[in-house]
Amino acid sequence: MQTGKPSRTAWAVAAHRAAHQVLEQGRIIHEERAKLVARLGEDWLSHFETDSLRAKLLALGFSEIEDLGPSQIAARYFPHSESKLSDKGGHILRATTVSGAHHRAAIASEPSPQSNSRNGERP
Repeated sequence: MQTGKPSRTAWAVAAHRAAHQVLEQGRIIHEERAKLVARLGEDWLSHFETDSLRAKLLALGFSEIEDLGPSQIAARYFPHSESKLSDKGGHILRATTVSGAHHRAAIASEPSPQSNSRNGERP
């Protein structure tokens, strides 16, 4: 071992401590966010990994999945906002077993409730 330089063990211990501090800070931030959301009247149920959630939804038969992260949410709902958002944070997820195109086509082919059921004409 050279004098004046940390050993590999010392580096490993320092890296482990740093990683633990980052994880602990993440846990604290997560708990604070959960408390804030609870004060707003919503439960913070859990958090998910996007890729594994998508795989589970596909396995359950969902065919159309839209997953908006913070930057996509901002772009859609606050298009004039100048703030730059991280890709980490809450998501809005929409999943359906019927694609949007098939759903719209099915609705368009249904007779109107106001139409005459015998000849399809409106009264």
